[in-house]
Amino acid sequence: MHVTNSYHGAVAVKSGPAMASAEAFRINIKGTQSHGSTPWASNDPIMAAFDIGTSLQTILSRRIDIRENPAVISVGIVKAGSRNNIIPETAMLEGTIRTFDNDVLDLIHQEMTTIATNIAEAHNVEASVDFAIYGSYPVTVNDPDLVKNYSKSLIEASDGMFSSDILASTGAEDFSFFANEVPGLYFWLGVNAENVTSAPGNHTPYFVVHDSALDTGVKSFVNLVSDYSADHSNN
Repeated sequence: MHVTNSYHGAVAVKSGPAMASAEAFRINIKGTQSHGSTPWASNDPIMAAFDIGTSLQTILSRRIDIRENPAVISVGIVKAGSRNNIIPETAMLEGTIRTFDNDVLDLIHQEMTTIATNIAEAHNVEASVDFAIYGSYPVTVNDPDLVKNYSKSLIEASDGMFSSDILASTGAEDFSFFANEVPGLYFWLGVNAENVTSAPGNHTPYFVVHDSALDTGVKSFVNLVSDYSADHSNN
């Protein structure tokens, strides 16, 4: 279960791929340093980094059919330079890739490498791309049979404040490793204040868990364990 900024005590679940795979990438760019007053004496890695970062988004807009294969490429870290009047020797981009399909992930790897190395060459610098630099998380898949058979347990726990008609999340979860080994069921619990429909989301400084909503989470787990155990007591 994961808490989220939704209706107080509401429960939601999605059958099939429910959360994306995730991995971090790093692009290292090496050029030639010079003083900022003589940029022609440099091979500028910062300008190459600008172009690479912008061009990565063309993978999603031009190379992937996002109608069936949603994906995300986000750059979260850009590092280069030490002074405002020095063009540095190196630059670095680091970010995250989110997909729901391994073939799409492979395509993104190929396209990112092509874009980074060719743009670098156009700027007379060098670029290398590393993937899964901190490891990777697979897609979180909810077993359709578990969702079908035990949604009733969640409906009862949430007093009917339940939905299975939700979009997949591009967030990622290490629960995916468990669900790769045995059938899994992962659901969301709304923890907004009562009667609040909109609130800041997870992983922001303003996200607040209203503890009274957690009662529904406890009831959900109790119902799931009880109902599953009853259904499999003779096995």
